Amino acid sequence: MRNLHRPLAAALLVTGLLAAAACSGGDSDSASAASAASGPATGASTASDAVGPDGRPELPRREPSGPAVDRHVEVLPPGFEPVVWTDLPPRPALDGPLAANQLIENAQIVGEEELEGAEDVAVGLDGHLYTATADGGIWRLTQDAGGGIGTIERVAALDGRALGLAAYSRDVLIAAVVEQGIMAVNVTTGDSWVLTDRIDGNLIFFADEVTIADDGTIYFTEASTVYLPGFPNDFLDGRPSGRLLRYEPATGVTDVVADGLYFANGVDVAADESHVLVAESFRFRLTRVWLDDGREGTTEQFGPSLVNGPDNIVIDDRGRVWVGGSDLRSDAVDALATSADLRRQIAALPPGEGEGLRGQYGFAQVLSPEGEPVFSFHDTTGRFWAVSSALPHDGHVTFGSLADRGLARLPLPTELS
Repeated sequence: MRNLHRPLAAALLVTGLLAAAACSGGDSDSASAASAASGPATGASTASDAVGPDGRPELPRREPSGPAVDRHVEVLPPGFEPVVWTDLPPRPALDGPLAANQLIENAQIVGEEELEGAEDVAVGLDGHLYTATADGGIWRLTQDAGGGIGTIERVAALDGRALGLAAYSRDVLIAAVVEQGIMAVNVTTGDSWVLTDRIDGNLIFFADEVTIADDGTIYFTEASTVYLPGFPNDFLDGRPSGRLLRYEPATGVTDVVADGLYFANGVDVAADESHVLVAESFRFRLTRVWLDDGREGTTEQFGPSLVNGPDNIVIDDRGRVWVGGSDLRSDAVDALATSADLRRQIAALPPGEGEGLRGQYGFAQVLSPEGEPVFSFHDTTGRFWAVSSALPHDGHVTFGSLADRGLARLPLPTELS
């Protein structure tokens, strides 16, 4: 952290953990399965039996829907009582596979002029890379024969920031869009439309990340059902209000798979589709949500606790988990996690107090199929910081950032090939 002569509360406010929620809170035991479902009458798309050219159900246009309630609030209620973390696990040491290096620091930065806040990166079924920027833009990055980036082209513009992207068909991406819900984006025509934006009469206002099963089922996270933005209120409150949702294109039904999650962030479905992994940013962990019969919606921690607040995640074809998130645990973060008094002090600060003190660091890690750290990427200088995603593809790794400009790219390290 920088400028530690400033008041502790102000310094804590801008520590890396809280920075993670700037755009984009117990335990696994408290995460519960939920069976509530909303059908087309409450705002989902109309059902469709049609099958698209890529073998997944056609994505219908949403019919006009009735009123829904936005439950999100922007500020903590007066006199709020925070819930603190009473069983904080030991902090992993930055050694071994987590030892600092200069890999992100030395990476190539592409798209600095065009791309700001390109949080997530996805591989389209056309083989191109796609990302979304803070201004609502959806961008295509073509690759040359050597795997380098060729052209960077805006292919669509959304009325809202897409925090997560996933490829549905050759022409269509699915986007998790703040204040809009889950949207389909045609990258050929630039057209976009809402697939689902509410459940049980409540708006899905904080869609965060999205992944797609082989049959077209769309799983997505809602980071918080209480606060928007989540920074810093969801963490200061300390109550778990995130959830994992599912949208079925064939029926137009949206339902809750699991709730009681601490800022449900990144998500990806396992290759055998027995479970989904969800990043709980404000618990420094990944959580496995079971999907198979008899266990659907039940949860358990995946692997040991993490050194960072996880953001977007990717499961590769070897079962390894790539975890973005530059928000490393520190003495200050741990103090805040366990102290109600410090949380109240921060809640009482004027808006924006401490901005500019935010530590600038770049970090991502790779976990084994069992959840153990096996490799990490660092930028200790802040040249490329607030790393939110790490995507391995075609012999390279591409890093997104929720706040910096451009994308960072480097050849896949031999240790991971």
